[in-house]
Amino acid sequence: MARRTASLVALLLVLAAPARSQTNMGAFECPCISAPLSTTIQQALTAAGMLTTYGQEGCKAYDQGAPQYGCNGPSPPSFCPRSWCYIDPATCVMDEAACAAAGGVVGGYVSPSCRDRSMALSPTIQNFSIYYSYTTCGNLNTFAPERFTDHLRGRNLIVAIDEVVPWTHLGELDPAFPEWMGWEGAIISTINSIANSFDPKLNVIIKNGWATNRSRALFSSSYTACVHDVAVGEFDLCLADFWVTTERMALNQFVTPFGTDLFYLIARKEAPPETFAEQMVKPFQPFSLELWVLVIGFLLFAAFVMVMTDSHNLDDYANERLGAKLAKSLYFSFSGYVAGGSQNAAASVPGRLATIGFGWFVLITLASYTANLATILVKRSSVNGGINSIQDALDQNLKICGPIAVQGQLEALYPQARWVWHVGTGDATRLMWSGECDCAVSYQQSIKRMKSGVNNIQDCANPNLTPEESQCLLDENGQPSRTRDCVFTQVGPLVMSIGLSFPVSETWLHAMSHGMLRELNTGAFEQARQQFEELIPASACPRVDPSAEFEETDSLPASSMYGTLLVSCIFMVVGLLLAAVEHFTGQTIQYLIRMGDEEDADHVAGIVDDIEEKIATPQLGRRRLMPSRSMRRQFSQGSSPTSRGFERMTSAASSRMGGSVGGEGDRGAGAAPPKDFRQMEHALNTLAHSGARGRSPDFAGSNGVSGGHNHQHDSDGHRAKLVLGPDEPVLQNGADEGPHEVHVPLVSFFPRASENGHGRNGHRLQI
Repeated sequence: MARRTASLVALLLVLAAPARSQTNMGAFECPCISAPLSTTIQQALTAAGMLTTYGQEGCKAYDQGAPQYGCNGPSPPSFCPRSWCYIDPATCVMDEAACAAAGGVVGGYVSPSCRDRSMALSPTIQNFSIYYSYTTCGNLNTFAPERFTDHLRGRNLIVAIDEVVPWTHLGELDPAFPEWMGWEGAIISTINSIANSFDPKLNVIIKNGWATNRSRALFSSSYTACVHDVAVGEFDLCLADFWVTTERMALNQFVTPFGTDLFYLIARKEAPPETFAEQMVKPFQPFSLELWVLVIGFLLFAAFVMVMTDSHNLDDYANERLGAKLAKSLYFSFSGYVAGGSQNAAASVPGRLATIGFGWFVLITLASYTANLATILVKRSSVNGGINSIQDALDQNLKICGPIAVQGQLEALYPQARWVWHVGTGDATRLMWSGECDCAVSYQQSIKRMKSGVNNIQDCANPNLTPEESQCLLDENGQPSRTRDCVFTQVGPLVMSIGLSFPVSETWLHAMSHGMLRELNTGAFEQARQQFEELIPASACPRVDPSAEFEETDSLPASSMYGTLLVSCIFMVVGLLLAAVEHFTGQTIQYLIRMGDEEDADHVAGIVDDIEEKIATPQLGRRRLMPSRSMRRQFSQGSSPTSRGFERMTSAASSRMGGSVGGEGDRGAGAAPPKDFRQMEHALNTLAHSGARGRSPDFAGSNGVSGGHNHQHDSDGHRAKLVLGPDEPVLQNGADEGPHEVHVPLVSFFPRASENGHGRNGHRLQI
């Protein structure tokens, strides 16, 4: 019987074993408690509304759905579903001696004493030292996120500050934060935000001065000395823009970096005398070669468009030869570009559209040329000794000034350089003025202060320097000049970069790093930096640096004018298309769109005066005559002697002259009207050229023009006909023999004949 009972107990233990093994009892170096808590503690749990087994059954999510911590609401805290358990604090700490005795190494898994897990005092059970752990169950403790700051509540924060705008600045006392004693800046705003996040808030105590004398005696840099002061416990924080160097990191830890300093070479810029070739090239530098080719190509295109759209304009193209017209168009195009506007007076719609496109191109390109030329003409062409980069300084074996705080980095990057180390970041310009170094490596904020004149002001006020050492320069008012260092400028590419941070004691490391990262991620730190960036003195140097060298990138590329060229070409192409329409229709655009003059023969009344003026003035007689717009329209409407246009013109001229057109007998027999206005134009110029040669054409009797070009006479000396082409008689004699009048059916050419049949110059104009 006893044997059967023992077997049954053993079976029950075996069956119970799997259930036990499924319970997570935490990490082996920090196991959950296995024995129930005391009755007193269980009573405390019951009083708090918890079960008596709360936290005592291994790793479980004991707070899931519990109302005590809001875990039963619609948006429970993040810790609610996470498992944890109560632990024995004695077993969760690392014991190096016990670890070594077990043959292990700290951090190993040979013995629980070789490792540890984080734990926290339970707030649920008051008046008892009961600890719990989330990490032993593999979870992060978000139930008490202030675990890293709990031990800092209400503590004093000892701070030393150096003024470096925009990071730190000593301004007016802020009544809301009197503990900062007037200090402000991007870093101060961040530390103040972190201090106010504690409950109760931290007690900020500002130490007078900067690094202690004891630390200054150990290091040449006061900033490195302040890092040492934090490491030995003199301060909790040193607030400024510290370069995180290997030397300083070996002394103490730093908070999360908040920025980067970029280092460049600065050198004195001088402009040696320019050669004649350099002076000649400067006017062409505003545009790149490709853009000049584009401009010239457009001007050639514009000349072609001008001659195609406006060549009939006698005011601009008096010489009818094609070569002369092309040469005149080239003149109009190039002279208009140089003069800044169109030089021709377009008379047609296509020509005027082309002029608009040409003017747009001239406006934009000349404005761009002028702006870019003004910049280039004030630039110097080279740097002193050809120092355009740190490599140039190395090649010329020049002496280079550098901050001693970054000596290790610079020597590692450029071991062959002739370095001259200086302590103060603003000492470089003074040393360059004195000739101790030829150029210097400096960072962006220091270069800004150099341009603002701060370096000269500090050198003049330094009591430890003689006038010769300080290189102090006074202005006309006896004050330190703010433009002394404008002869120095940044040259070449980036030399190196270093992160910015500040040292913090180990006690405050996590709290300050977490707070800095929060301020950076939310953008609060950047907003504060921009706010205090305005406190940096503005540059006292000219906006356009007179020592800046010209680079090919200063020339405008061809692509910068693509848009301008497109707009101009659109206008010109439209002008060409309209000119083609006029050519093939024989009609003007104004007439085609019904915006020309009405069909009234009175619009051509002035043509007689024009012809007589050409006849009377030899030098003007060579000018080409052209029918008016109305005359063109009238001819375009009539293509035969019976056409409406020709008949109306004949009728109008007859009424103006007080009689019939044909006269007596067979006047008009065999006469043919001009086919179009171009034949008419030819006839007009034939008559005008006759007058220019000193011959007066007479349209009655035997006073015909003898020997005139394109004029033929019969044996009696009468003009027989006027020939417009080799085989195209247009004006024919209307009589048989004898001195009969010659009928010339160009009646519409001369509508302004006087009533007595004489023109202005006494020539008989009987038709």
